[in-house]
Amino acid sequence: MKKLIDYAAVLTGVAFRVGLTHEPDGNALVVQMKDVSPGEPPRWGGMLRTTVRERATFLAPDDILLQMRGGKYFAVHLRELPAPAVACQHFFILRCKSEILPEFLTWQLNFGPCQQYFLQNEAGSVQRSLRRADVENLPLVVPPLREQRLFADLAETCRRENEVLRARLELNQQMMDGLAFSLRTQFKG
Repeated sequence: MKKLIDYAAVLTGVAFRVGLTHEPDGNALVVQMKDVSPGEPPRWGGMLRTTVRERATFLAPDDILLQMRGGKYFAVHLRELPAPAVACQHFFILRCKSEILPEFLTWQLNFGPCQQYFLQNEAGSVQRSLRRADVENLPLVVPPLREQRLFADLAETCRRENEVLRARLELNQQMMDGLAFSLRTQFKG
């Protein structure tokens, strides 16, 4: 069985040693943990902008961010970037080689055996995190590109269905709240 390092470069985010300050004229947006959630694109609109050195690893379309701290190890596929951006040190940046689709790798990282592997290999007693070597050695099953596309498309369909279901549940809750307030107004007594 091949490993993740056979299919993707594993890069590290930028460490801001002095702290992160907003610089409106900075050369990059900074993706932090608060800017990403599983199954959603990053929230680009609320990100800090700062100045980073030229040697920093700037993000590219189709990169994958893998959150590597805090006990939640999820991957986010960056389909596109609205501006030059970097990831903070709490992420690994995965840059896929041609044999694997980033959408497929993101799906595989977020479910089943990969999640079990991350939990079995996390380090630290107070601050849980993943080590780069463990991420690079993650065993992967990678079918041909055609099958990868099918898995990725199915995952996207499920994500959209879940989004619709969440919206429906929220609408149902609002409707029930409205009925409860209406009942109280009509039958005061």
